Amino acid sequence: MKQRRKDAQITLGFIMVCMLVSGLLVAPKSGRTEPKLIPISECALNGFPLGGTVEEMREALGEPESITDVMTSGNEYSHLESQYDGLRIVFSLHGRTALNYYVTSDEYRLRSGVGVGSTRQEIESALGPPLYFKSGDVRYMAYHLAGSDGRPIPVQLTIRLDRNNVVEFSLISR
Repeated sequence: MKQRRKDAQITLGFIMVCMLVSGLLVAPKSGRTEPKLIPISECALNGFPLGGTVEEMREALGEPESITDVMTSGNEYSHLESQYDGLRIVFSLHGRTALNYYVTSDEYRLRSGVGVGSTRQEIESALGPPLYFKSGDVRYMAYHLAGSDGRPIPVQLTIRLDRNNVVEFSLISR
């Protein structure tokens, strides 16, 4: 039951990111500073970078609890998922590179130390002003990322808050 709840929360977070990207959710209130782009290198998870390989994941994070080829409805494999306690990593099937992270454990942190359990103030101090959005009673912070050349890339860091503390975060390639 606890795992189902986590999966549902992760799915809701993904839906919220899609809504933000599509423009259904709106950016900061007037008077707020536009968020800066976060370098992709900042989002290495315990030293494992987005775009990293399955082998690099094992080196940085150890052996996962499971690695699963996920099938689509047409009985074709669509992607590979690696599961740790409190962390799910989605890899491209053919390139075997990390596309998305979903984190619910305080064991996994970004390079700045931000992670589950961090406060909103700690996040803003480390990463700068975010985009804020809300769905029902759930509040989110979102950051867009930049590549090594400083230009925007299609990746977003989304952080779910509960009483100003991080309860989960995801890094999603769009």
